[in-house]
Amino acid sequence: MDMSDIDLTVEEQTALKVLAETCNYSEHAHRPEETILHKVQTDARGDIKKALKSLHKRGLCIRHPTRGGMTYNITREGITLAYRI
Repeated sequence: MDMSDIDLTVEEQTALKVLAETCNYSEHAHRPEETILHKVQTDARGDIKKALKSLHKRGLCIRHPTRGGMTYNITREGITLAYRI
């Protein structure tokens, strides 16, 4: 994936950065959606939730449904891009 072709919205950039930090920039860490959303302001949580879904569609994060809810982990491409933001 060519990182120069990716144009992220402000919400997507914020979601990617928060996800990367929450996962400690590791591809192997899975974090619950609630943990990620708790790191942003209350009024922005709906937009960040949509941005996480968009990042999943772009291949920058992976969604894992679990019994307790949805968990996310960041891909290698997502980590590379998060360092550039």
